[in-house]
Amino acid sequence: MAENTINRIKQYLDYRGIRVGAFEKVVGMSNGSFASQLKHNKTIGVDKLENILKKIYRY
Repeated sequence: MAENTINRIKQYLDYRGIRVGAFEKVVGMSNGSFASQLKHNKTIGVDKLENILKKIYRY
């Protein structure tokens, strides 16, 4: 499920035309963190996912 979450986030970023680096900056992730997880098909922690949702839905 988590790999699917990473891919869905990437699909959303592509749809909106948002670069991964810009996304990482907005949601407070370290530079290359999300890109690395995406590249290596790693999972994303619930804490990071909650932080993403808080930052995105704030606007």
